[in-house]
Amino acid sequence: PVVKIGVLYPMSGNAAFFGDGAKKATDLFFSNFNEKDAKFKYEILWEDTQANPAKAVLAVRKLIDYDKADVILDAFSSVGNAVSPIANEKKTPHLTFAQDRSISTGFYNYRVVTSTKKTGQKMVEALKARNLINIVGVVENTAGTLSLYNGFISVAQADDSLKIKDTIDINPGEKDFNLILQKLNNINPDAVVISLQSPEVDIFMKKIR
Repeated sequence: PVVKIGVLYPMSGNAAFFGDGAKKATDLFFSNFNEKDAKFKYEILWEDTQANPAKAVLAVRKLIDYDKADVILDAFSSVGNAVSPIANEKKTPHLTFAQDRSISTGFYNYRVVTSTKKTGQKMVEALKARNLINIVGVVENTAGTLSLYNGFISVAQADDSLKIKDTIDINPGEKDFNLILQKLNNINPDAVVISLQSPEVDIFMKKIR
């Protein structure tokens, strides 16, 4: 039998780098895949979400109802949250690369991602190894970015050698970071821990450079 894998990734827009990298990795894997030793044949069905939950809803319904996908893969918490109730309704396994725990509700939804605490531990270790002690966080008010940052904070606050000087919150769609940059200059931290999504992270990184 053929196993149809429906993939909901951003193939265009600000987060296209994610989908482009995933497609190249998938193509590389299957170019070295030994079909003779495989129990099943696999068909990959790509759909472009542009990291947009509304587009993801339309795409996942097409993949399940029309293309008869056996399993759904996606990325980003906003997309995973939009897809998870549909996956449960349609009884289709759904694997998401996203940080928000609430996606993993129901029998059919699973997150395949390193825990936020483990990610936070690696970040703390990296900061300490570089002797970066005074830290400011810049975090976006979305489920995934908040989960990542909170994982870092839970580890950092338990470590006496790090000092969180401030956490600056921004809202999705923010484009003017001048006041935030001015605040960062006034605090003058050793490092800034950034938990933003595209396109905000792209704009912020250009300005901070």
